[in-house]
Amino acid sequence: MNLSEMIDKDYEPLIPFFIENQKLVFEEMEVALTTSDIDHIKFLAHRLKGTAENYGFKQLGEYAHDLERLVEGNKTIGVQNLIVNMKTYLDHVKIIYIEI
Repeated sequence: MNLSEMIDKDYEPLIPFFIENQKLVFEEMEVALTTSDIDHIKFLAHRLKGTAENYGFKQLGEYAHDLERLVEGNKTIGVQNLIVNMKTYLDHVKIIYIEI
């Protein structure tokens, strides 16, 4: 797990909001998992993948991509583990702001 990411310095004021928003997305994923709403999990994973990659959170984007692929097969086994990995990543990632 990559626990550091180089993020465009211009995004620095937005990152706290991004992180808090993603935590809400994880909660939404967990609710969707309890109701076996695979389509909603797929939608959230796809949206998260794009958003994470746009902000520069490559590892989070990879986790979201893995989740998206997993639920495309209508599988829920492993979904909770991926959600936990994403939460852990966001709780521990070291952000290095760089000029781009």
